[in-house]
Amino acid sequence: MTDQSDDLAHALTGDDGIVPSSDFAIRVMEAVYEAVAEPPPLPFPWRPMIVGVMACAGVAGSGVALLNQLDAAVLRQAWSEFSAVGPELGYSAVLAVVSIGLLRAHRIFTSF
Repeated sequence: MTDQSDDLAHALTGDDGIVPSSDFAIRVMEAVYEAVAEPPPLPFPWRPMIVGVMACAGVAGSGVALLNQLDAAVLRQAWSEFSAVGPELGYSAVLAVVSIGLLRAHRIFTSF
């Protein structure tokens, strides 16, 4: 263990003679000035977000209130009408999702 600590002490105390290039300080200061000149980041839009969350909560609340007032027989009748065309709707939905996925994949792979 003493060999490793001796090597570490030698590495930390040794002067390897590393000298920065002549324009190092200039390049660092240019980078600092560029960082200072950048505009501040845009603030987060809290007000629109709060309005959107409140609107979503209102829609969800009214939906729950309306569902509580519905008769279950009405829902069963609507579901029975959809069950007759269920497979066709499922095929259409799957085809739409696959088509959109292929379009996105085409854009991703051709953007290089």
